[in-house]
Amino acid sequence: MKSETLKLAWFFIAYIFNFGDAIFTMYAISKGATELNPVMAFALDIDPVFFLCVKVLVFALALEYIVRKAPKLLIFTAVLYTLVMGWHLSFWLGAL
Repeated sequence: MKSETLKLAWFFIAYIFNFGDAIFTMYAISKGATELNPVMAFALDIDPVFFLCVKVLVFALALEYIVRKAPKLLIFTAVLYTLVMGWHLSFWLGAL
């Protein structure tokens, strides 16, 4: 039971921080930054809402695959997105 609870916690950390990454990315784009991922840049060119939907949906599918097939990567994914959020916050806090 504890293992499943921990897995769920890592899942939600990764998922929420991926969403935060999308929000901060859209904010940075509005301030003149450039999306370096060509697929996501294409999605942004179509519409910011489309970008958000694609990012959240593709990540959710990838995360589901990781949980089922390679659960040890879940922690790595959550830590990676924690670092991404820290990176975004460092720019935001530096602008204050």
